[in-house]
Amino acid sequence: MTLPGWLILALTSPAFWAIVHVLDSYCVDRVFHRPWIGLVASSLTMLISLPLLICGVGFMGWSPLTASALAWCGLAGFTFMASQLLYFYALSQSESGIVAAYWNLLPLFLLLAGYVILDERFSAARYAGCLILVICSVSFCVVDGNLEHRVRSFWMMMAAAGFQVFYFHAQKHVFTTNPVYPIFVVITVAMIGSGLLPLLMSQCRREFLINWPQIRRLLPFLLVIEAANLIAVLTSQYAVSLGTPSLVSAVEASIPGYTFLVSLGLFAVTGKYGEAEARHRLPAKLGLVSLMVFGVWLIS
Repeated sequence: MTLPGWLILALTSPAFWAIVHVLDSYCVDRVFHRPWIGLVASSLTMLISLPLLICGVGFMGWSPLTASALAWCGLAGFTFMASQLLYFYALSQSESGIVAAYWNLLPLFLLLAGYVILDERFSAARYAGCLILVICSVSFCVVDGNLEHRVRSFWMMMAAAGFQVFYFHAQKHVFTTNPVYPIFVVITVAMIGSGLLPLLMSQCRREFLINWPQIRRLLPFLLVIEAANLIAVLTSQYAVSLGTPSLVSAVEASIPGYTFLVSLGLFAVTGKYGEAEARHRLPAKLGLVSLMVFGVWLIS
């Protein structure tokens, strides 16, 4: 069976999101003095990468964008970074696997929005696949962590998921009339501007400057994280342009499975990155990964 292009891309982006989740968790715990500093550091590393992205326009082509498209891109970039800010705060409260599990209630939000607002209808098999993926992703929360940590990060991630619903549909809106890569570059610029907003406050600037020497030492490491982040964003955007936001999001609900495998592998190899907790209840987690594969098959 040949997999559709949107599905291949939607399966690629979670692998890179998983790398970002695991390494971001390390940074929030050991590098950033405050969770919001992760947002600023991410924006600065994106800014360093921006010239390369702009050079890519020469190869991918550029089409003039309307004021409406630019406004939608700006809103998409802002809502994405708002969700990322909540995500960094959630990471400061809970393990990366728990946060990834909460991220993946997002498909339910998108399926509901698509059903009510866009009149989207899918086959019973696809709905079943989406449900399996969401249940499995949330089940990673049940087998890891403690109740206090799960509740503490729950509300932050629900708000983050709400921002992501708007982000997904804003992307789809502009992709209907514009090529993907220029939109990706403009949304990235909007993300950078939104992520640097905390520096407008003097207190935040002072705290960031205190943390800066440690961030500067780890800049190559942060650039690796941001490269994975940008690849995840780009592949996800291409998947949305070719497919349906709710189905793309449902497939990306496999992130906790990827996060578990990445965290387990990194900790086994390095003993530094990843989390020791990934080894707990191993049979149950491997069973959930297998169910996720079945869920993706149903959606395909």
